[in-house]
Amino acid sequence: MTATPNLQGRDVNFSMSAPNDMARLGFPSAEFDRVVFNLCMRVIRAEGRILYGGHLGDDSLTARMFEYTASAYVPGSIRARAEGPKPPKPFLHLLPLSEFRRSSFARLYDIQSRFGSFLETRLITDDDKYFTLSRRTEKLMFRDPESNEGTSLVGTPEDLAAFSSTLPARAPPEALTAMRAAARKLTRARIVLGGKRGDLGVPGGRDRFEGAMPGIYEETLSSVDAQTPFVLLGAYGGAARDIAIDLGLIGSDNEVPYLGEVQPEYREARAKMCEARHRIPVIDREMMAPIVLREDCEDLGRDIVAMLAHRLESAGPDRHREQSP
Repeated sequence: MTATPNLQGRDVNFSMSAPNDMARLGFPSAEFDRVVFNLCMRVIRAEGRILYGGHLGDDSLTARMFEYTASAYVPGSIRARAEGPKPPKPFLHLLPLSEFRRSSFARLYDIQSRFGSFLETRLITDDDKYFTLSRRTEKLMFRDPESNEGTSLVGTPEDLAAFSSTLPARAPPEALTAMRAAARKLTRARIVLGGKRGDLGVPGGRDRFEGAMPGIYEETLSSVDAQTPFVLLGAYGGAARDIAIDLGLIGSDNEVPYLGEVQPEYREARAKMCEARHRIPVIDREMMAPIVLREDCEDLGRDIVAMLAHRLESAGPDRHREQSP
């Protein structure tokens, strides 16, 4: 894998969140960030676009990924390849409606001010509907790409609340599912790392998840259904490690014991993943098997991107490619 990989602008969905059992496998918490940063850098240098959905807390993985991307190298060919006045940006963030309503005007404005040069943010409101979010001088601009009149300028917390009141009411599970459905339509490849296991023995409820199943499982199953190439990084624990066991990529002796009872939805998700085992193409099983328990961060990131680029190239032209606005 010596040739420089090229993802040709394809969206690589990062399905990941910090696992709560990583320390039990002997990894410090900083190791997770190190792996994520390396993957961000590799995807961008290979001219891919990072696709990620998540919340905007001050110390959230989303915010840290923005910081990683801000310091990573963005190849000039990404800009040169663009047609028209709006070049593609190397990071596409999908913001669920539930997380948007938890975010303050100051936080949204700060994110767009600091990272808007490389970040495209989409507020997912419904199936196939979203608003782009950007900064315009001292205000935030929400634009409906399907309507010439669907632009709102928001300059105060009160304006933000008024705009929010015009959007659909969505419980968090529904909002997250809508966000994942939007991601599924864009995703050309997926990287799966960490994730919550529904372990109720983890202090503070930190391992609980919302929805019918944990996001890592829902997103991986969507890739199985769509036959989208994906890779699992199970060495660092979390739901990704359990998925690797469920799919038969590693043995059950690699499972990290739970600290307490488990959310019943998690066991149901694992059962569905076991049933999906036979639907993984042989070529993808062979791609994942050598890396699923690797933990050599820098070389691992390089090899993952090279494998995905090769796998996508062998699959031929994309049947569904989003057009740049």
